[in-house]
Amino acid sequence: MSEMKLFFIGNSITKGEIGESYIELLKMEHPNWIINNAGINGDTLKNISYRLERQNNLITNYDYIIIEAGLNDIILPYFNNMDPLFRLALKYLLKKGRQPLDINNFKKEYERIIKYVQGKSNAKIILTTLSSINENLQSNLNAIRKRYNETIIQVANQNNCLLADVSVQFDAIIKNSNQTNYLLENFFASTYFDKKNTQKPEGSDKLSKNRKLALTIDGVHLNTRGAKIYKEIIEKLLE
Repeated sequence: MSEMKLFFIGNSITKGEIGESYIELLKMEHPNWIINNAGINGDTLKNISYRLERQNNLITNYDYIIIEAGLNDIILPYFNNMDPLFRLALKYLLKKGRQPLDINNFKKEYERIIKYVQGKSNAKIILTTLSSINENLQSNLNAIRKRYNETIIQVANQNNCLLADVSVQFDAIIKNSNQTNYLLENFFASTYFDKKNTQKPEGSDKLSKNRKLALTIDGVHLNTRGAKIYKEIIEKLLE
């Protein structure tokens, strides 16, 4: 493909420093593309919207804007059920503007920021669905994820956006795997050791294997197989 300018914005899945980065896979395969990665760990749709508005001059320069949002809108409230360190992390993130949105306000905010971007830029907008929140499809968190995904699909269809529906492949693979509720089970692993371990050769996939996970290292962040799914689905949408 010819030179292309891509702007990715989202949370830790986009940032890609915990586990495997699908954006780094795109960079390696397409070295002539100009790619700006604006992922931030722990980010929610509300703060992603704020950051897009702050970069309104920048976003006019891109062919595609890829938005990945929603996982932390679901996960952060769940921190209230976890150990005290996760609860402290939640307080810190809330102070930094990472306010999670319920399903109704999530839809309204997504529609608002899309209209804003479309008014500022001729770039095509790609929305990604939410890939995984633990690898047990029967869990309450994945039931919530399903509702958010239905909303993302609706928002994309109604607002002339392209859809990178990674959730379909994730769910199909997880359905036929050893499903587990493993989700960010240790604060220090989640915030430090997992990042260090995934920087080692095959580190992400070793973590997945040890935790009996198919597509993630911790129920959320991607292993090699999960990153390839994101990369391939988004790649197909690019002209």
